[in-house]
Amino acid sequence: MPHDNWLTLRRARPRDAHAIAAVHVGSWQVAYRGLVPERFLDALDVDERASSYRFSARGPDEPVVWIAAHGADVVGLVAVGRCRDEDGIGAGEVWALYVAPSNWRSGIGSRLLAKGEELLVHRGFADATIWVIERNTRARRFYEIAGWRCDGRVQTIEVGGRDITEVRYHKTLS
Repeated sequence: MPHDNWLTLRRARPRDAHAIAAVHVGSWQVAYRGLVPERFLDALDVDERASSYRFSARGPDEPVVWIAAHGADVVGLVAVGRCRDEDGIGAGEVWALYVAPSNWRSGIGSRLLAKGEELLVHRGFADATIWVIERNTRARRFYEIAGWRCDGRVQTIEVGGRDITEVRYHKTLS
């Protein structure tokens, strides 16, 4: 990874949509290979993903998105907002955290997660959750090292025609 001073964390802007989508899609295609159907991963489209983003976060229920950039290159993102779970009243949620695979294990994910936690505290949340694919041992280990704990909640989502089990992690924010 380039020297840490070259990394900038900042709020995402509409003009970042394509670069964010490239990180999002690229991360999915590497991290979720073998966990979700390959034909689904191979069909992910950066332009389609970019067109679905909204960066307004004007209301308390809308997520806020921050990016990590090396110069003009977006290398990661974190999206946080109010917890979307029925039992998550009063909690925040990390909706998404992705780092370009070429930058994994560089500290960028940890910096983005810390920023996401800070943003949630600033929005008044004392607790937060995140959903992780049960078989995604790399991500689960990452969150556990950062102090997140599996809270026993499980859900099944459909991805590419296949049922995928997710587990929920929780953290009390400081």
